[in-house]
Amino acid sequence: MIHLADNLLLVATDRSGDLGETYPIARGSSPMIVALGAASAAGERPAPGTFLGIALVSGGILALSVARGSLGRTSLGAALATGTTIAADTLVDGLGVRESGDWRA
Repeated sequence: MIHLADNLLLVATDRSGDLGETYPIARGSSPMIVALGAASAAGERPAPGTFLGIALVSGGILALSVARGSLGRTSLGAALATGTTIAADTLVDGLGVRESGDWRA
């Protein structure tokens, strides 16, 4: 279901704006969302420096896309929704590996 949502949102993101602006937002927002989700879903607490690094990289990518100046509210929303599904996929995979007890499975 997450993959279906991701694909549908990616199409909506592509249709809503310039792919050069929206795709970096989708990919750049997901590491921050994963870090926040891992903290709440898995109890992970990254070191402050690690969290700052994630925030700087994600923020830098987002700033580059927004700086182009033509990003609309609809495009931004679709891109962030896509980033959320990317993060959800990563979190579910990580939690599944933990539950299995064997990362090679």
